[in-house]
Amino acid sequence: MAASSAANLTITVTKTTKKGRGLIADIDIPCGSLIFSEKPLLTLYAWARSEHDYQTPHAKLLADFAELPKHKKRIILENLSISDTSDFQRVVFQEFKNYKSPSWRNFNRKYGYNAQKILTAFNTNAIGPHLGTQAAMLNHSCVPNAYATFEDDIQELTVHALRDINCGEEICISYLEGAALFQPALPQPGASPATRREFLQTQRGFDCLCEACLEVSEWVADQYQLNDHPSERLRAELCGLITEYRRCDSQLRKKWSRVNSHGLDPDSIRYLVKIATGIVELIEQLGLTSIEHLEWYENIAKWERSLEDEDAAAEWQGKIRDIVHMCVDGDLQDSKHLLKEV
Repeated sequence: MAASSAANLTITVTKTTKKGRGLIADIDIPCGSLIFSEKPLLTLYAWARSEHDYQTPHAKLLADFAELPKHKKRIILENLSISDTSDFQRVVFQEFKNYKSPSWRNFNRKYGYNAQKILTAFNTNAIGPHLGTQAAMLNHSCVPNAYATFEDDIQELTVHALRDINCGEEICISYLEGAALFQPALPQPGASPATRREFLQTQRGFDCLCEACLEVSEWVADQYQLNDHPSERLRAELCGLITEYRRCDSQLRKKWSRVNSHGLDPDSIRYLVKIATGIVELIEQLGLTSIEHLEWYENIAKWERSLEDEDAAAEWQGKIRDIVHMCVDGDLQDSKHLLKEV
């Protein structure tokens, strides 16, 4: 859905502890709201424009940079680029050099700018093929609260809230979307945490070590020593699975807002069912089965129904009824009320 720049909400650029600059919400932002929209500074075209005889899209990108006003060049070179020539910059530049392209030194001499610095700044901060000013400040989260896209009809990058965002909360998107500029390819739904971490390291130059990116076993080992009580290890594993579920669920929510449920990838839904089933098993092992945790049973029933597996959905609905009857201690009136709610 197209959105107007006039609908931009109040946000603040701030320095975060580990991720550099970030965007913070100055007000409560309801789910689905347009947070901001902006025209891109630069766009990496899928093919070179033949009328200008550019040999690669990246040569066109550099030529477009040279035509930008001085203040926009400063934004890219001073605010969006990495200060030192890191290993990541060298890897990115080498990947770009693999294309048949004009001499990068010639570009440096002709325009007086460092091609390596420009291309690395673009790759590190772009949303797909588009580099924005505010959008470049959005940090990554494996469980994002917002999503960014390019609206063709208004030719702007737009950022919407994926869930309710509280005042003072950082606005984050997932970098595991869009299109990969070079290898490795974009991780598929249900890809292992190791695959996601490899992608983020190669494409964006950082190692994501959150609980959703770490293997559950790594997360457990990091949080608890081996001699700790077994129940604590189970709780740590439960925490890791819940985070992974929310990460995948947030991706599906975004897709659901664009297509009906029948247009969703069945493999993604089956992966969610697998994770949610593991969560339920851990809840039961920990003796935490209660009405408070019915949402996981309800989630599984919902996804099974979307897969048109009515038998499996009915089985989970039966488990929900059993838990309700058990938890209300046989009180028929309370049971009917709770069952009506679920």
